[in-house]
Amino acid sequence: MHRFVVALMLALLGAHAAHAHLVVMHGYADYTSALLWVQAEAPGPIRVRWKSDHDGLEHETVLDARSDSDDVVLARLTGLAPGTRATYSIEGDGERLEGVLRAQPYWSKGDAQDITIAIGSCFFLAGAEPPWSSDTYGGGYEIFDAIADKAPDLMIWLGDNLYFQPPDELDPASMGARYRRQRALPALQRLLVTAPQLAIWDDHDYGPNDSDMSYVLKGRSLELFRRYWANPSYGLPDVPGIFGRARFGDVDVFLLDDRWYRSAFAGTPLRMPGGPAGGHTRPTPDLSLLYPACWLRRPRANL
Repeated sequence: MHRFVVALMLALLGAHAAHAHLVVMHGYADYTSALLWVQAEAPGPIRVRWKSDHDGLEHETVLDARSDSDDVVLARLTGLAPGTRATYSIEGDGERLEGVLRAQPYWSKGDAQDITIAIGSCFFLAGAEPPWSSDTYGGGYEIFDAIADKAPDLMIWLGDNLYFQPPDELDPASMGARYRRQRALPALQRLLVTAPQLAIWDDHDYGPNDSDMSYVLKGRSLELFRRYWANPSYGLPDVPGIFGRARFGDVDVFLLDDRWYRSAFAGTPLRMPGGPAGGHTRPTPDLSLLYPACWLRRPRANL
């Protein structure tokens, strides 16, 4: 069985990896380019160099890590070809990291290969200080290395990828700080560079428990989600949200948004007229997928 596995080797020059300031994640990899996400510890230039096995050319870009973007930058590594690899280096925060990634394969009908897609959700990291710290909830972070050991071709996070806590729900700065702290968790780092990462959200990484379209900081949630993940797209130009479409080989992945348009009354009894008892009830429809569903019908019609 031949598999195109996205792999990465991180080598830290001049310091031990446990003290690394840079956090690296592989974002969506297409046929001729791949996204490389980097979180720095402080503002400053982040230099990314790469060389593709396809064109053999040295490429370079310098990105500016800024405090108003949580010192996060996103580089698109170009010049790749389907199934080919690119070696890269990242310099910033006084460090240098090196790694390898691959563009996704392109198959015609009849020659598709087996692929492995890993899925996960519900990643709880307790607060660092009381009263939001916890010794009884969370943990088990060795699961991240267990997934990485399987060398999946793609990792999809299915929501509740972090848990906003009460201090975050009405504090934009606190929301960003939680994202930043969780992304830098040492136990997570290997998985982030083992395969391209895709994500959707659910209630806890969108807002409070069971939050819906009425959440007052939903705009901030969307801003942070787009900053900390590297999906190929988010919503439509005139329709906000996180829904989108990705592909890997001959697999289409439809990423749905179950929060931005979710009705506050979804699932509650709605009395309908008629019937011997003067009426009957049915669940109020959930409008969370109304706009995405209209978008979804078009690509499906071409499959």
